[in-house]
Amino acid sequence: MVSTRVGASRASAEPPARNSSPRAGILLDRDGTIIADHGYVGSVDRVEFIEGSPEAIASFNRANIPVAVVTNQAGVARGMYGIDDVARVHFALGARLRLGWLRARIAELPRGDRWQIEARAGLRDDVADLHRALTEAVLATTPTDADASARVEAWITRNADAAARAEGVLTDIETVGTYDLATLGTARRELRDLVDLSRSA
Repeated sequence: MVSTRVGASRASAEPPARNSSPRAGILLDRDGTIIADHGYVGSVDRVEFIEGSPEAIASFNRANIPVAVVTNQAGVARGMYGIDDVARVHFALGARLRLGWLRARIAELPRGDRWQIEARAGLRDDVADLHRALTEAVLATTPTDADASARVEAWITRNADAAARAEGVLTDIETVGTYDLATLGTARRELRDLVDLSRSA
């Protein structure tokens, strides 16, 4: 009896052993994973959850598995700029280059078979990656004391020819009214050229 009480006393005085095993967690992209990808959300009333996604996240929470939505902005992690700066420039750039319109057209592509689904998803992800890269280029090369729209315009001016080509292609696609992998893929190529040019400048 005495030894049991002593043992209990020692146990209560010592900190519990730390579990060295890593904790499981889930990292999710937002568009196309949690909510439907209809271009830019802009307001809460445009949020459309993908069927089953809220329930899946809730089941992870009940199992004590944390779920986080991640952003692919290296500059934030390095402390070069804040997440608010990223968001403002991201949306201003998307509006200026009509990337929301492009993503909405991609979301409308047919998904009749596996190959159409794969091609649509690849195009959607490429445009999202290019948007992130263009956002980082604006953040890295424009004055931090300017507002988002001014920063985007300064960057557009610096890359005027390539930006004009990209905007011209989107206008041509809209004028023709044909939205398929060929036309929308051409817009992707122009955006990639714009990213490459901004990186080499």
